[in-house]
Amino acid sequence: AARPRANDPEYVSGSPIVSTHALSFPFSRIVRNRGGRWALVPWIVFAIILAAVSRGRADGASHVLLGSFTTFVIPFLSFSVATVVIGKGTLLEALSPLTTLGASRERAGLTMALGVVLASMVASGGLGALVVAIAHGSSDPPLARDLLTTIWVAALAGAAYGAYFSAASTLFGRF
Repeated sequence: AARPRANDPEYVSGSPIVSTHALSFPFSRIVRNRGGRWALVPWIVFAIILAAVSRGRADGASHVLLGSFTTFVIPFLSFSVATVVIGKGTLLEALSPLTTLGASRERAGLTMALGVVLASMVASGGLGALVVAIAHGSSDPPLARDLLTTIWVAALAGAAYGAYFSAASTLFGRF
């Protein structure tokens, strides 16, 4: 097999641009940082309260999903994820731990941005599924179909907000 060239944009020093090991850094900021875990809790509790309030309605899941969940919870949950992963500075400042270990700024930036996007996807999709399971009413679509639809739509919205906040952190610091 041919070895990749040194100037090949897909490989740097023979390793892929974003590896699963490099992606562990953004996720460890959420898991290991006490403040990181607590930054997400208010939005999770808010979504659960909204779902519990809408539980008695015939269209409970539709009501909470089309109302407050997509309007407030997903954007602020993704913002909280971006703040925890990137920190309170710019994306360039957040890259210093990775660049001091030898990663290029481009690879480290892509890793951090991809970490924000993936974490926002997981948080939004998982919380959307929880909201649907709690607030599902009698006139809502069947629960299995509603869960699957909500998971992919909420994950897509979380990814879009995560990408937006990652891009914004390159220009504007100090969330």
